[in-house]
This record gives sequence, C-alpha cells and structure tokens, in this order.
Amino acid sequence: MGMFSRDPMKAAQADLVSLTARHEGVLRRLADAATKADEAAAEQRRLLIETDGADAVALKKAGDTCRKTADDRAALEDAARVLAEMIAEAQARLQTERDRIERSRIADERLAHVARIEAAVAKVDTASRALAEAHRAMAATVEAGVDPDPIGGPSAFVGQVTALVLHVALPRAYTPPLTYFDTATGQFTVTTPSEAAAPMLAALRQRAEDIRGGALAATMPVPALAPPVPVLVPEEVVFFLQPAGFRGNMNQWCEVEAGGWMVPAPVAARAFAMKVGFRPGTAQATAISRLLTEAPGHGLELNEDAGEVRRIPISRNGKDPQPARERVDLQISMHDWIAAERARLVGGSAVPA
Repeated sequence: MGMFSRDPMKAAQADLVSLTARHEGVLRRLADAATKADEAAAEQRRLLIETDGADAVALKKAGDTCRKTADDRAALEDAARVLAEMIAEAQARLQTERDRIERSRIADERLAHVARIEAAVAKVDTASRALAEAHRAMAATVEAGVDPDPIGGPSAFVGQVTALVLHVALPRAYTPPLTYFDTATGQFTVTTPSEAAAPMLAALRQRAEDIRGGALAATMPVPALAPPVPVLVPEEVVFFLQPAGFRGNMNQWCEVEAGGWMVPAPVAARAFAMKVGFRPGTAQATAISRLLTEAPGHGLELNEDAGEVRRIPISRNGKDPQPARERVDLQISMHDWIAAERARLVGGSAVPA
C-alpha cells in the first residue's frame, strides 16, 4: 500500500471520466467504420452487377475490403458495448460511494446528537441528585422545626413545597395545586416553592413571637411519630381436618371449616403442629379433599397409628353420619404475632411460636 491512500470518490469520478472519453472516441471511430463498411459493400455489389465477374482482381480486392471494414465495425461495436457496461459499473461505484459518504455524514451527525443527549441527561442526573439531597435536607429540617398546628404539620409543609418544586422543575408535566388557582384572574397566585412556603413560615414566626410574649407555652415542636414498620404476612394453603379458629390481625375471632383454605403462614404452622391441618399434595390433604367432596357433612378424623384420614364411624343406629368434629382453637393471635414481628424488625424480641 502506498504512503497516501487514494480517495474513493475522486478515483470513481476519474474512472468514469476516462471511460466516458474512451467510449466517445470508440463511438466516433465506429461511425467512420460503419461508413467505410457500407461503402465497401456498395462497391462489391456494383462490381458483381456491372462487370459480370470479368475482373477477378478487382472483385477479390473489393471482397477483402468489404470483409475488413465489416470486421473493423464489429470490433468497434463490441468495444463500445464493453465500454458502456464499464461506464454503468463505474456509475454504480460512484453512486455507492456517494451513498456511503452521505450515510457516514448522517451517522456522524446522529452520533453527535446522541452525545449531546447523553451530556444533557448527565446534567439532569446531577441536578436531580442535588435536588433530591436538598429535598431530603429540607424535609429533615421541617420535621425538626414545624408544629402540627396551625399549618397542618411537617407533611403538609413539605407536600406544598414539593408540589411547587415539581412545577418549577417540570412545568409541562406539573401545575401548581388548584388551591392556588384564582378563578377571577384565571391565574395561579403561587408558582414557586418560596411563595408556597411564605405563609407557613410566617405562621411559624408568629408562633415564636407568641411564645416570646407568653401567649403560648415555651416548647419546641414535637417530632411526629414514625409510621409503624410494615410487616409482610405470607399466606399458605392448608387442608383442615376439622373446623378451626384463631385471632386475626385486629384480634378478632376468625373461623375456617374443614377443607382447603388460604390462611396466614403462622396460622398454617400452628395447624400443622397440632395435626389438624396438612399441606397440599400430602396423602392426608388428598384424602380430606376427596372425602369432603363425597360426603360434605360427614366428620373426619386422623388415624394416628396409620397416619390416614378417615370418616368418623357412623352413629349406633347405622344411618346418620357423624357430624364434623368440634371447632379447635389454634391458640394463635395474628395481632400479637404482627406486633412481635414488628418488634423483631426494629431490633426487639423474637416472634412467638
């Protein structure tokens, strides 16, 4: 490869110019050759008609000339055809190179725009992080210094300011709260976080002055109680051998009948431990489902020795099925379980069995 690479566009243009010039030259020569071939054919025809073949030398010369001019014309016609094909190929190469250049230009322009978008997103990311940090700091400060009255407490303060923060940051997506809309003018009277905070700050300043003047007790704001730690209570399907009951999350009495039920996992664990409930897929669960389907009103019991579920033997008269057994108290309160689990999550005691 040479030190300097050839420009593909200039090379394609130069090839096309050269081929076009050669093609034009061949076409000119072809026109002359066609004229000569026509003249030679006419001369040969004249000799054949007028001399009756008497002048053999003249006829041979005319024939040779006719063949030569015909061959010359055929060669030039073939050259013109080949050059026309080469010109078409050169034009295709030139168009391909033009397409490549245009595609490269468009691709580079798009990549440059992608880079600008990426930079813009990075700026928004940085700004959003700074905004989030400033918002957290504001919320913490408000929590420590805002009374629950007379302005609705820290949550109301933060909520109103946040609504205007969103409006300022994204005005097309968020409007100020409708409480700030003046129907008389058709305009929002408050459009910035500072304007939203102004009346609440004025109320806080007035409260401070009332304390100074003795109108209010000299106390600092009382921090709001933290919301209770959420406790996730999973559920599980249990096939109960007999009716059962337990205390719910509000300490209310809850009942389930014999059969398959979805219950809180702690209730299920208690039922399994007391052998009044069985997991789906076990032989006991399958038997409970089958027997209750066949005779819903017939009570069931567990054969401890064989581990099998069976119907309670019929009454002495041999006719009436034995009803379901009495409801068993599982002796568990979901209210107490949730409280113990919440204490454990916070760092307290363990969950009761």
